[in-house]
Amino acid sequence: LGCDWSSDVCSSDLGMTGRQCQTTMVNGKILMRDRVLTEIDEEAVNAKILEVSKKLWGELNHREY
Repeated sequence: LGCDWSSDVCSSDLGMTGRQCQTTMVNGKILMRDRVLTEIDEEAVNAKILEVSKKLWGELNHREY
């Protein structure tokens, strides 16, 4: 098996790793095509992660970042 199917859809159920997967479909919806996420704004998510991580590290270290 591999990602040589006509739709190039891979499944973790088939024992494939992320390196082998180019397209991800869940419940009939394409979430990633050609290794590009289609349903989320990556920049917005990364900005939120940075904001939350700064707050967490600030609380852990009793500082403000």
